[in-house]
Amino acid sequence: MSRTRIEDDLTPPKGNGALQLPSGTDAEKPTTPINPSFRYNETSNKFELYNNTWQIIDQEVPAYTIDYLIVAGGGGSGGNQINGSGAGGGGGGAAYEGTSGTLTPGTSLTVTVGQGGTAGTETYTTHTAGNGGNTSLSGVGALGVTVTVNGGGGGVGGDPQGNGASGGSGGGGTKNGSGGSATGWSSGFSGGSGGTNSGGGGGGDSQAGSAGGNNYGGNGGDGLSSSITGTTTYYGGGGAGGGYAQVHYQGYPSTITVPTGGQGGGGDSGTEYSSYGPASQDGTANTGGGAAGRDFWNNSNPGRQGGSGVVVLKIPSESYSETTTGNPTVDSTSVSGYTILTYTGSGTYTV
Repeated sequence: MSRTRIEDDLTPPKGNGALQLPSGTDAEKPTTPINPSFRYNETSNKFELYNNTWQIIDQEVPAYTIDYLIVAGGGGSGGNQINGSGAGGGGGGAAYEGTSGTLTPGTSLTVTVGQGGTAGTETYTTHTAGNGGNTSLSGVGALGVTVTVNGGGGGVGGDPQGNGASGGSGGGGTKNGSGGSATGWSSGFSGGSGGTNSGGGGGGDSQAGSAGGNNYGGNGGDGLSSSITGTTTYYGGGGAGGGYAQVHYQGYPSTITVPTGGQGGGGDSGTEYSSYGPASQDGTANTGGGAAGRDFWNNSNPGRQGGSGVVVLKIPSESYSETTTGNPTVDSTSVSGYTILTYTGSGTYTV
C-alpha cells in the first residue's frame, strides 16, 4: 500500500486557544497504548508519558530559600491617678531578620503575629502594663524549627516606685524604679529607669531606653532597621516615658517639647493637660512599637496600647507558589525579582 504525503501547512494558529490533552485516573489508562503516548493522570495530578512503560514527568519546583523578618508586639504603658508620677514607656517587640534553610516545595510555613500589649489601669497602686505578644514563623530554621521573638515588656505605672517588665526589649520603670531587662534568644535592649516623678523610656531592638529625669520622661530606644520590603523601615522602637506636669515645668501655657519614642513605632509622650501639648501615643501598629508613658498632673488616665507585630517574607518570584492563607499583602514590584508577602495577622505560606 502506498503512502500519501500531506503537503498542507500544519503550523498551529496563534491566539488564546489551548490544546486539550487526554486525561483520566490510573484505572482509566489505555490498555494497549501506542508508543509514545502522553496524558494527564488525575490520580497523581501529574503528566505521564508512555515509552514502553508509563513514566511520571517530573514537574517538581527546585528547592529554594527565602529572606524573612519577624517582629513581636510592643509593650503597653502604665496608667495613674491625679498627681501621680509619670509612667514608664513600653518596650519594643524583639525583631529578627534572617534567611531560611533550603525549603522543599509543598512545605507549609505558619505565621503567628503578636498583638500589642494592653494598657495599664488608672490606679495609684504599682502595676505593669501588658507585654506584647510573641511572633513566630515555623519551618524556616535548621531542620524546620520555629523561630520566635518575644513581645516587648510593659511599662510600669502607679505612684510608688516600680520596675518595668522584662520582654523582647524591657519596659521603662517609674519613680526611680529599674527598667525591665531584654529576654529571648534574639532580644533587644533594656528599658530606662524611672526618675523623680517620671518614667523611663522603653528599650528598643537596637538601643536601650533613656532614664527619666526630674519630672521629665526618658526617650524610647530605637528599633531594628530593615530594607526587606525595598524601603528602609524601623521596627521594635521603645515608647517614651511619661513625666509629671511637663507642661507646667516647661513654661505653662507654652506647647511643650515631649520625650520621643524610638524609631520603629515607639510612641511619643505628651502632657495630657487640656490643649497645651500633644497627648501620649500608642505604639504604631504593625511595627512592634512600644506605647508612650502618660504624663500626670491634674488628670487620671489608663496607659497606652503597644503596637502589633508583623512578619515579612521575601520570596524569589520565579519560585513563588501563590498559595497563602491569612490575606497577606502581596507586592511583586518593589524589589526586582522578588515577591514580598507582609502578614499583619496569622496565616500560612506553602512553598
